[in-house]
Amino acid sequence: MKAKPLIAAVLAGLLLSPVACEKQGDQAIVQVSKDDPEMKAARDEALKRFPEFEAAFAKRTRNDAFAVKVGFPIRGSDEREYMWIDVRSMKSGVITGKLDDEPIGDVGLKSGEEVSANRADIHDWMYALNGAKPIGGFQVEVLRKIQKEGGR
Repeated sequence: MKAKPLIAAVLAGLLLSPVACEKQGDQAIVQVSKDDPEMKAARDEALKRFPEFEAAFAKRTRNDAFAVKVGFPIRGSDEREYMWIDVRSMKSGVITGKLDDEPIGDVGLKSGEEVSANRADIHDWMYALNGAKPIGGFQVEVLRKIQKEGGR
């Protein structure tokens, strides 16, 4: 299983401004305040549990998929667009992989390009071992809840 089906099955990108927008496949965009306490708590949980992601990545097989969500600066603004990276390597706190989303804003990147991010920049993570149900996706769960509620 490659990361694209994992990530595409869960979500496709997050644009953070006064409201955050997350597109989930062909579904409607979910809008969330950038100060949403549940999204912040979900990020805190992802960071706290990141050693779990690292341990699973260290034991990965070719059928496993690993992804992290990172904010990329949008040119000409103070905003960031949050997108998933299909993780290929992790060394000394630097995560490298392929950008797995097509940017909405001008971040100077295209889907499929190699990108790197620091561990401190992670907002969410998920992985699936041998095609099993994904583990992680803490902000994804919050966004699904918000979508069911009709936004905030």
